[in-house]
Parts: sequence; C-alpha cells; structure tokens
Amino acid sequence: ETLTRVVVAQVFRKYRPRYWWYEIFDMMRRLCLTCFVLAFPRPGVMISFALGVAMLTTVIQRESQPYIDVWLESLVNLAHWQITICCVTILLLMSELVVAEEMVAIGFGLL
Repeated sequence: ETLTRVVVAQVFRKYRPRYWWYEIFDMMRRLCLTCFVLAFPRPGVMISFALGVAMLTTVIQRESQPYIDVWLESLVNLAHWQITICCVTILLLMSELVVAEEMVAIGFGLL
C-alpha cells in the first residue's frame, strides 16, 4: 500500500491539490490530438478538430494554472501555443493561401 501511494504521488506531485484531475485531462487532450483526430474522413475536418482542441485546451491550461512550479507552468503554456500555431500553419498550407516557401519566412519571423 505504501509503494502504491508513492507511485501515485509521483504522478500528481506537480499539480496543485485542487487540480488532481489535470493529468487525466492532459491525457485526453493528447489522445484527441493524436488518435481521435483520425476518426474524421477529410483532412480539413481533421485539422479543424485539432485546432479547436488545441485552442480550447490552451485556454483551459492558461486559466486554471494547475502546476505548482511557475517555470513548468510557463513551459507547458508555451508548448500549448506551439501546438496551436502548428495547427494554424497546417490550415494555412492546406488552404493554399500561402506556399511552403513563404511559410519558412513566416516561421523565422515567429522565432
């Protein structure tokens, strides 16, 4: 029983106590972005779903601030924005509003 408590504590120790559910939420976010998105038949619908999930989870993560460590909070927030920007970039490329060569310049501009 003590070993079980130690293992479970390791999973949840980075979160504030009231956000015990955040690890489950984050796992569902990852499943939505990697597996559930494949349930849609067309690429446009796939990326729209992924963009919606990315934007919604970015807002939830930013507003709830579940992490105890401020630096980890900032890093996770940056990672969420990176995923959102990646979805927007793919959407722009699929819409053919910009070509891949222009996206390289835009990417360097965002750095």
